[in-house]
Amino acid sequence: MRSVSQVLIPVLALAVACGPAGDSGRRPDAAVPRWQGTVDLAIGSLEGSHDQFGEPSGVAVDREGRIYLSDLQYNSIRVFDSTGHYLFGISRPGKGPGELSGPCCLAFDQAGDLWVRDAMNGRYNRYRIQDTTAHFVEQRVMSHGARGYVVPLTFDRGDRLIDVGMGPTPSGLSTILRFHKDSAGKVALVDTITGPPQDSLGQHLISRGSDMVVFLQQPYGPRHLVGHAPGGGWASAVSSRYQVRWIVDGDTARTRVLGRNLIGPALSARERATAESTLTADASQIGLTGSAVPFGVPGAKPLLVALMFDDAGHLWVQMSVADGELNRADVYDSAGRRMAMAEWPKDVDLRAGLIRDHVAFGVRQDSAGVPQVVRVRFR
Repeated sequence: MRSVSQVLIPVLALAVACGPAGDSGRRPDAAVPRWQGTVDLAIGSLEGSHDQFGEPSGVAVDREGRIYLSDLQYNSIRVFDSTGHYLFGISRPGKGPGELSGPCCLAFDQAGDLWVRDAMNGRYNRYRIQDTTAHFVEQRVMSHGARGYVVPLTFDRGDRLIDVGMGPTPSGLSTILRFHKDSAGKVALVDTITGPPQDSLGQHLISRGSDMVVFLQQPYGPRHLVGHAPGGGWASAVSSRYQVRWIVDGDTARTRVLGRNLIGPALSARERATAESTLTADASQIGLTGSAVPFGVPGAKPLLVALMFDDAGHLWVQMSVADGELNRADVYDSAGRRMAMAEWPKDVDLRAGLIRDHVAFGVRQDSAGVPQVVRVRFR
């Protein structure tokens, strides 16, 4: 779990929705196909010259099957073949043209060029890939000030890059802004999504001067969740309820509302002890102790963990599970039909990864605590 001083996790709000609801509440689990995922490739070692990672933050795969991995800590992008053999690196740390600071969230455009959200430099970098190297082509400045904001990089159906940031509203609610940028870098369209009141979330804000806000997160408290889809769509929810609003391809006329009547699993003794320790440490870090801490640790987990999309535009709704169980997600097609239930190893996090053709890339730590990027194959 990242501390309050680290990179912000992207958030979105649940809005009132209209349109056809998904059939997940009517279709029993026994009638839904099961996809079982197992790890068949792990990249990452403690002392390797090219496969040592600090904080893996993004994955992309090109048409030749080469694997591209970004690292927030080392400000690097490294390329491996489909067997995990290192091929070459892209760029170097810095602020100059094509250099990187806080790179995350990789994606290829229709021409086959690689785009990188160069988060701490407040821009996007584009690289042309060749057999053994990559050449910097251009950069596009972000249309907002949300540096350090980690959010998937996507393109709409016109191959316009979608630049996602945060902004305030007159009511004081947080807002997600999605700027669709054309080939000249001009904003052609803006999606605005306003969040719910802060007091409905497991989050406490403290103002520190005119330009600084500190967040205290409640362990296992309600969160805003967002998924950004290829083609320009998105999905949003509040983690405490299984009610997901999905704008397919960015078209509000194709809004899906997906819901299931479930409850979150109880915390184990181990999870509760860890959460209480984390809350005490984070609160102390921002000067809160004792009764000044605005919330405690809940008895159960929120229903939802994450909203993710695969390359085909299917929505993955990851659910909370009991301590020690496999990760689990419902997979929906664009009509709102629950097409599968996917399970994968409990130690693999897919949120910073990639899902394509029954194959997913995610992040885990091995038995020695070494960060690895792993490939999960679903059958």
